[in-house]
Amino acid sequence: MNFLSHKNLPGDTVFSRNLVIIFIISSVAFFIATFQPFGLSPDYENYEIFFQDARDDFWGLADETRFEPAFVYLTGVLVKALSVDVFVYGVMVFISVALKSYFIHRMSLGYFALVALVFYLFKIFPLHELTQLRAALAAAFVVGACFFVWSGRPWHGLLMCVPAFLFHYSSLMVFPFLFVPRVEREKALVIPFCIFLLLFVIVQYVVVMLEGFVPVFQSYESLNYGGEVVNPWSIVMWPEFFMILAAMFFWRDLTDVMRRIVVLQLIGFAIFYAAIQFPVVAARGREMFSVLWVLFVGQGFASTLRVKISIIAFVIFSIIVSINLYLILDFFH
Repeated sequence: MNFLSHKNLPGDTVFSRNLVIIFIISSVAFFIATFQPFGLSPDYENYEIFFQDARDDFWGLADETRFEPAFVYLTGVLVKALSVDVFVYGVMVFISVALKSYFIHRMSLGYFALVALVFYLFKIFPLHELTQLRAALAAAFVVGACFFVWSGRPWHGLLMCVPAFLFHYSSLMVFPFLFVPRVEREKALVIPFCIFLLLFVIVQYVVVMLEGFVPVFQSYESLNYGGEVVNPWSIVMWPEFFMILAAMFFWRDLTDVMRRIVVLQLIGFAIFYAAIQFPVVAARGREMFSVLWVLFVGQGFASTLRVKISIIAFVIFSIIVSINLYLILDFFH
């Protein structure tokens, strides 16, 4: 499916209006990130320290940090241009939200573009933009890679994969599977199962090898990969389990893009459960796949009524879980 066949092109009045909307949404995200009305995320202080260290000795920091190079050099540019750390953080959030909003718009159909945006702001924005900033920037380029690959421009998609990887290494887990051809329902289950079996056998050896020369793995290893055991049945994943189950039942009613995303989610869970003994690695990989649900939601307009109802239920369920996690349980402090 070529999304450009039904979307307005640059120069059109509607396209310009949508860019204004994207700018407004990104600006609101900038102010939320700057003023932190919900409190500080668990990772915010680490980024604040990193920005200050970059001001003091950027080149020394660049040689020693575990952070990915694109994030390091973007930080270097912004700390030179902006004297206040919260503005540095806010600009990064603006970039991430603007890119995601643009590609969500380009890949969504009808009023489900708005549904997808609401879903994104509740489910993804607090975890990524307000917490895992590097992953947020990487995910923006992953979404862009999906747009280009699935609209028939694979080389553009590969180009988008480069900054995604350079912002967060976990995005590498997603790239190969963007090119999986259209599959039927049976293969949609077989492929992830085979991936799970393969990774279950080799993942511990691969990670041990990576610890020797990839700084981020060295850091995670020193922290015992997050220390705590990941909950394999966290309530955060329940809405996704529901949507996968509904999608498998209504497989014939899904668009080609929606089917691809369901397969990717199954692969994401296969990687998660295969690597669960390494909590940070497993969680970051699954979260990168999980971002793509926003594109699934955006495609809902082209599906049948029962799929639309399932998607709305999925969105509502996800919003309730997010409100409970991020606001009621004091995720921010």
